[in-house]
Amino acid sequence: MKRRVVPVIALAVTGWLAAVLARPASLVLTPTPESEPNNTPATATPLNLVSGCQAASGAISPVGDVDYYSFTASAGSKVWAEVDTSGDSVLTLFGPDGTTVLETDDDDGIGNNCDATIESLFASAIAGRTLTAGGTYFLRVQSFGDASTISAYKLLVTVTTGSTTESEPNDTAATANTIATSGAPIGVRNGNITTPTDVDVYSVFAPAGSTLFISGDGDPERNGVGTDIVLDLLAPDGTTVLLSVDNSDNVGIPAPPAESFCFNITTTGTYFVRVRGFQSIKITTTGTYALMVAVCGLPAGATPTPTRTLTPTVTATPGGPTATPTSSPTPGPPTATPTVTSTPIGGIVPSNIPTLSFPMLLLMGLCLVISAFLLVRRL
Repeated sequence: MKRRVVPVIALAVTGWLAAVLARPASLVLTPTPESEPNNTPATATPLNLVSGCQAASGAISPVGDVDYYSFTASAGSKVWAEVDTSGDSVLTLFGPDGTTVLETDDDDGIGNNCDATIESLFASAIAGRTLTAGGTYFLRVQSFGDASTISAYKLLVTVTTGSTTESEPNDTAATANTIATSGAPIGVRNGNITTPTDVDVYSVFAPAGSTLFISGDGDPERNGVGTDIVLDLLAPDGTTVLLSVDNSDNVGIPAPPAESFCFNITTTGTYFVRVRGFQSIKITTTGTYALMVAVCGLPAGATPTPTRTLTPTVTATPGGPTATPTSSPTPGPPTATPTVTSTPIGGIVPSNIPTLSFPMLLLMGLCLVISAFLLVRRL
């Protein structure tokens, strides 16, 4: 009897362990800490946007401190950046020379620590700025007027290279346009609020543990004619509002106008982003916009083909430091070519080896234990 029982129990234990060990690691948006000193373009903390989006963390201290970050982008791409903080921040985008200001923002973003509670209306956001030339660009984070400290902030950055025009009708969750899926976790849609009552709804698939970075550009043409948009994040039921953001106006603080926020996802599902124009007794809103949604902190996809990339270096020039790519390849192992799938931002890469979900494997393990128990009773 004992000879027959031991193999059965061993098989049950093996199934249980397989279910436990195959459980994927938690998906966590782990910002890359700033590296001081980084108060000049020459000492900027580099951001790796291979996955499409990245987060950095830092603090403005002492008073007068500034933090620079660098990233590379191709010609014609668009940059979306947000400072999530409870303080009063200013975000500035510089060209490759490190001195030419391309765009700056004071109060178009919100500080919500990626949850449903808005802590500050004085955060900063740059949405959809087109980068006309390829190269290394710089972002600077500072406090308003350099007059205070900021105990902590998160900087979220995404670079996109394409967009799709909305398809009407898309005014309900049932008729929503897709903007981000499991296979394409970053998307941009160009839309138009054609009447004061028009709303546009977009669907977003997001797994538990991921972080949504949502940004709306109220003047995609950069012609000075802005649209005062309101962004609503809806739960998978298509009606429950998880967060509503309306911090800017049709001008911007300063121009151009933008809305931006992040949100941590606790339950896997298809969420919705609703875009509408601000309405009041005296104001009605129509106009164009661009919406970007990035699902950050996802497991890695298939291994990309390794290639070697150039290492940008900053050379001092009379007009300011210029990022100039050298002709020597990056030392060490080859750098992976980006794929359309997103990778975790700074954390441990969850395993993709198991093809069965954790609940399925857990059920299999329980069935094996029950079978072993029944068989032992019969013996």
